[in-house]
Amino acid sequence: DEIRQALGPRGTPRGRVSRWDLKGIRPSLSSIGSTPHRGFFKECEAISKALNEPGPFNAYIHSDPCPDNCHWVGSDLRLLDFDGGRYSHALLDGVYPRIHFPSCWCANRVPDDVMRKAEAAYRYELTKGCPKAADDRIFYPAVVRICACWAFVTFTRSILNVLEEDREWGIATIRQRLILRFNLVAETAEEFGCCKAIGETARKIVSKLQSLWGDVVEMPYYPAFDPKVKS
Repeated sequence: DEIRQALGPRGTPRGRVSRWDLKGIRPSLSSIGSTPHRGFFKECEAISKALNEPGPFNAYIHSDPCPDNCHWVGSDLRLLDFDGGRYSHALLDGVYPRIHFPSCWCANRVPDDVMRKAEAAYRYELTKGCPKAADDRIFYPAVVRICACWAFVTFTRSILNVLEEDREWGIATIRQRLILRFNLVAETAEEFGCCKAIGETARKIVSKLQSLWGDVVEMPYYPAFDPKVKS
C-alpha cells in the first residue's frame, strides 16, 4: 500500500470484480425463465466469502489484464493501465485466459492448450508468494469459483440488455460471451469435481439461452490462432 500510495493518488477503481452481485443472480435467472440447481446459492456464498476473505490468495491484482493492456519493452512484456489495481483474490486475474478476458472489449477465444500453458505459467509465479497454490486441492476449486464469479458478473450486468437483441462489444457479442463463459464454467466444474450445483446451473443457463436465441455463432478465435486466417 505504501509503494502504491507513493506513485500517485488513488481514484475510484473501475475493477469489475466489485460488481459481483449475489442478490442480482436470482432476478437475472428469472428473466430467462431458469431456476438454479439445488445447492446453487450455498456454493455462491462460498464465492462471496472467497472474494471478501481471499486468505492465501490475497495479492495485488491488475484487475483488467487484457491483451491490449500491455506493451513490449525490449524483450519484456509490461502491463499497463493499473487504475483498477488493488489487493484482492489473485485468481481474479489468474483465470483470465480460462474464462476468456471478461473485462475486455477485445475478447476472442484461445485454443485449450494455450489457455492451459498460460494458466500454468501464472500458477508457477503465484506459488512463489502463495505456496498453497501448488496444492491442487486448493488451487482448482478456487479456479472454478472465480470462473463462476466472472461468468455471473457478465450475466447480471448484461442479460436484460440482450434478451431481445444481441449487442456487439469490441470484437465479440454479448451473447457469444455469455454462452462461452457458462459453457466454460460447466466444463471446469466437471473437470475438477467442484461446485456441482454451479456447474449444473451453468449448463441449464446455456440450454435456456440457446432455446431463447436459437443459433448463436460461436465466439471466434483470435486471428493468430484461427487456422482459416492465412499468415
